[in-house]
Amino acid sequence: MSELAHPGTAGVRERILADHQALRVLLDRVGALAGKVVSDEAEAPEELRRLGLELGARFAQHLDFEDRWLGPALERSGAAGKEEAEGLRREHREQRLLLDYIVERLEDATRPKLVLGRDLQGFVQLVLEDMAHEERDLLSRIPADPGTLLPDEPSARGFAGVDT
Repeated sequence: MSELAHPGTAGVRERILADHQALRVLLDRVGALAGKVVSDEAEAPEELRRLGLELGARFAQHLDFEDRWLGPALERSGAAGKEEAEGLRREHREQRLLLDYIVERLEDATRPKLVLGRDLQGFVQLVLEDMAHEERDLLSRIPADPGTLLPDEPSARGFAGVDT
C-alpha cells in the first residue's frame, strides 16, 4: 500500500500488522546472527552490518507510516487515545534517536563485532516489545470499520513532525 494512498482505519490496522509481521522475520534474522556473533559462534560482521542497516531502513519507513496514520487515528479516538498518541510520539522520537545512533555505529567499519552484536540484540528486543505493545494496546483503539476514514492530510509535517 502506498504511504500516500488514503488507507482508512482498517487499512491502517492491516498495514501496521503486515509491517510488524515482515519486521519480525527480519528481527529474527538479525537477532539470531547477533547472538551468534556475540557468543563467537559466527564471524559475520559484514553480514551483521548489512542486515542491521536493512532493519534500520525498514524500521524507519514503518515509523514514518505510523506517524502519518496511526497517531492521528489515535488522536481521534477520544481522550485516552490522545494520551496514547502522545506516548507514541514520544516513543518514536526516542526510537529514531536510538536508530540513528545504531546506524552510525553500523557504518563505522572499525566498530568491533561484539559491540555491534550487543547493540543489535538490544534494539531487536526493544522493537519486539514495542510492536507487541502497539498490537495489544494501540491498534484496538482505532475502529476496524473500513468505511471509517482519516483526514486526507493528518498534518503538513506528519504526526511527529516528520515530513510526509
